[in-house]
Amino acid sequence: MKAEEMRKLDRTWIHIDFDMFYAAATIREKPELADKPVAIGGNLMISTSNYVARKWGVRAGMPGFVARGLCEDLIVEPCDFKLYTAISRQF
Repeated sequence: MKAEEMRKLDRTWIHIDFDMFYAAATIREKPELADKPVAIGGNLMISTSNYVARKWGVRAGMPGFVARGLCEDLIVEPCDFKLYTAISRQF
């Protein structure tokens, strides 16, 4: 049997990419950060960053002290899981 004949088209799959969800949630609460380089996390680990910070090479999973070395204007906000939970429940 050919692969095409085995396809099942009776289901719909949805994938939502929350690429910078933590940063977007923080910026929603603090709109003054929208055009500034923002990372979420701390000195030991960055959870995510907004696209402004990514232009400087700031990425998820890197130590915060390295991120600050890449972007001296970086604003590092702590994680707020209560906020993320509240917003994610809307989805």
